[in-house]
Amino acid sequence: MLLSPIPILVAVGEHDLWPIRLHRDFANRIGAVLRVYPTGHSPCETTPHQLARDMLALYQGRL
Repeated sequence: MLLSPIPILVAVGEHDLWPIRLHRDFANRIGAVLRVYPTGHSPCETTPHQLARDMLALYQGRL
């Protein structure tokens, strides 16, 4: 379900405090793409290059 004309990315670490299934459910509810990175709670700090790559792909319509 797409709730926004603007692409939405939910970016989480696989070792986050919340289970991945909750992030997946949230992403599905808001019509977002989910990306899970091999890190902890904050992918923007620990996997910034991968996150930037996925954000560019999202806005280019490749995700």
